[in-house]
Amino acid sequence: MALGIDLGSFDSKVVELIESNDAVQVKAMGTRPIFSDISAYSTEKLNKSVWSNTIQQLCKEKKLSIKKQKQVAFSIPSSKAIFKHLVTLEMDKEELVGTLELEAKKQLSGAKSDIIIDYHIMGQSKTEIDKINVLLAATTRNEVKRINGISKQIGFKNVLFNSDPIALLNCFLANYDISDEGVDVIIHSGSSYTGILVVGRDQHIFFREIDKGNDAFIREVMSNKNLNYSETASLVFKNGVNY
Repeated sequence: MALGIDLGSFDSKVVELIESNDAVQVKAMGTRPIFSDISAYSTEKLNKSVWSNTIQQLCKEKKLSIKKQKQVAFSIPSSKAIFKHLVTLEMDKEELVGTLELEAKKQLSGAKSDIIIDYHIMGQSKTEIDKINVLLAATTRNEVKRINGISKQIGFKNVLFNSDPIALLNCFLANYDISDEGVDVIIHSGSSYTGILVVGRDQHIFFREIDKGNDAFIREVMSNKNLNYSETASLVFKNGVNY
């Protein structure tokens, strides 16, 4: 049994997975608005107490015992991390880790704390001799401390961390086959950010985040239609943004 949590910036999400007959199944899942009054929505109001209370209430709604959860995974927002497919020379583990740490520091150049990396070697490059394909994921120690602090306030003891792009990729691969030709594009349309993941057979995995999400569309329609946030959100989620 495992519980996955996405703190989010508009809705918080949880999903509980169980293994049955050599297959993974969804036992429970749900979402809950972070602000009960949608008109009060603002990312500036997000804090540890707001998130922890939302997850506690969501677990209560779904009859999920916080104390009994043994495997809990929190998603690290892609805005606070990097995910990159690299092709690099074959080297020993120590040298590879050093190379990846330098790459992570370059990508997270504005970080105000130590960098934490994880990586997965996907095998030999099919186009370049003596090179390997590596997936690099990295975030800052401060971001890990932030999420860990929220998890403790909720009541979880030990948690794991995963990045949004890896979660998207794993979800896609668990449910679909990669197309034999061309590429598959997965779009994660969040409230504050939009993530674009591109995968293909024997293709370079590409991920890019755009720092605009549904909130930007809602506020644009708000100004055009002279509606409040709640009215506009309902309109946009129902009919789209073509106004």
